[in-house]
Amino acid sequence: MEIPLKWEGPFSLFSSESNKSIFEINNVNYPGIYLWTTKYSTEYLVNYVGMTSKSFKQRFIEHIEYYYTGKYTVYDVKYFKNAELVCKYIPNGNILDFVNKYREVSAMIDDFLKSLYIFIARLDMEKMVLKKIESAIILQLKSYNDISKRFLDNKKVSHYITAEQQELLIKMQNSEIIFGLNNTLNA
Repeated sequence: MEIPLKWEGPFSLFSSESNKSIFEINNVNYPGIYLWTTKYSTEYLVNYVGMTSKSFKQRFIEHIEYYYTGKYTVYDVKYFKNAELVCKYIPNGNILDFVNKYREVSAMIDDFLKSLYIFIARLDMEKMVLKKIESAIILQLKSYNDISKRFLDNKKVSHYITAEQQELLIKMQNSEIIFGLNNTLNA
């Protein structure tokens, strides 16, 4: 089955002079695949590949909540913008520890989230199909080169292709601005 996938973006989580907020676009209320990136020369380097069978809006609000409740690692923006992952805060599961550091950590979270460039591809499909596409993108980025492999936060893929399942051919538009993504891939 052939699936067209069109990347839209870059967007920001929060409105800025240079980028529109993801929450201001029409497709924010639909499911699909998304990328969290940083500017890398003339392209965008992917830090995280995600999928949502709900809406982008719901999923991004969840991500924001997880950051501001100490559940996610926060990277140093100075290094992140240079394609390096240097941790400023690593969750340890102790909410009291996070609360004691909240003022300091919340400023880091603000800076980090404001530094992200987000791309979305609206896809009204079953969750399993979205997982296959997400996994195919992760595998492609991990195999591209050491920079894309090292910078990608996705440690595992959510779904592998099995012989019984129909193979998907994903034809991407606007992928040339995403470092390490080809125009087509199989899932």
